[in-house]
Amino acid sequence: LVAGGLAGAIAQLLTYPLDMVRARISTDMAGRYHNGIVAAIVTVARDEGPAALFRGLLPSLIGIVPYVGIDFAVYDTLRPHMPRNERGEPTVVGKLCAGGFAGACGQTVAYPLDTVRRVLQVQDVKVKHSGVRYGGMLEALVGIGRRDGIVRGLYAGLTVNIVKVIPSVAISFVCFEAVKGALDGASASHARGESG
Repeated sequence: LVAGGLAGAIAQLLTYPLDMVRARISTDMAGRYHNGIVAAIVTVARDEGPAALFRGLLPSLIGIVPYVGIDFAVYDTLRPHMPRNERGEPTVVGKLCAGGFAGACGQTVAYPLDTVRRVLQVQDVKVKHSGVRYGGMLEALVGIGRRDGIVRGLYAGLTVNIVKVIPSVAISFVCFEAVKGALDGASASHARGESG
């Protein structure tokens, strides 16, 4: 669990400028970022400073911990209750259902931080229109909650995101179980070979 969270945090850190630029490109109505990814990265770094490429990173890193933790906790809680095949192993359908439900739970808990991340990423582009600029994660979390409410502000778009997350996490858990089973089998086979 710790290794998974750390791996997710490192991956997020290394790829975050791409996520930030993707958000900018998708909300760019003025055509400032239409010359491609590299040009967009250069434009943001030049106009706003290199740190702007990491705006919103903190809520992403903080959000990984409950998201991954809840995913695995819910999945592991549901695992004993999954339907079993003739070998007594959980069925693929059971794993898909448990994984999808786990993903929905994790996403629901972590989603406000994802909302804050997106707002921080594009606020300098949109501040001209809304007049609201947040200084950081906590200010944005409280400000969005006060201005738009918890459901309409911090959880705006959650339903669409859950529709995306359910199959994604469900498939991830089935793959995780398959790879884990293969590695466990290889490890047991190797151990038998050494002791014989």
